[in-house]
Amino acid sequence: MSLWAPAICPYLPGVDDSTANLAALRVVFTDIWGHHKSCWYRLPDPIPKPRLPATTFLTAQQRTAGEAEAQEIESTEPWRATYLLRETIQWARAHPDDPRVPRALHMAVAASRYRWTDGATGRYSKEALDLLHRRYPKSEWTAQTRYWYK
Repeated sequence: MSLWAPAICPYLPGVDDSTANLAALRVVFTDIWGHHKSCWYRLPDPIPKPRLPATTFLTAQQRTAGEAEAQEIESTEPWRATYLLRETIQWARAHPDDPRVPRALHMAVAASRYRWTDGATGRYSKEALDLLHRRYPKSEWTAQTRYWYK
């Protein structure tokens, strides 16, 4: 889902954040402090966590459950370029006849340009590009994916 709607991240915007247009590519929205927020926007690592306003519309029990869920999400591997590439390549190999695969591979390669990268990103970006060009040479998404990124 994050490949199709890049504003979707493993966190929810706060009640005071602007609403993101989920149809737009590489959406950037801002919080009440003017900080850019998006999974496709390169921010310093680690991301500073500003103190958020109280969520007064939730009960104490709901806030506690939400904080526990947030800790669980934050303890998983970040949705960075390498993670998305690796997962997309694995899914593409498991479902080669799925018509969504070419677009997913295209978007995963794009993630390697716009999301956080690490030392393994380039290898997976090239692997996704090669898989796309080898298996789906006539796809419109292959025609739009000419480069891989480190």
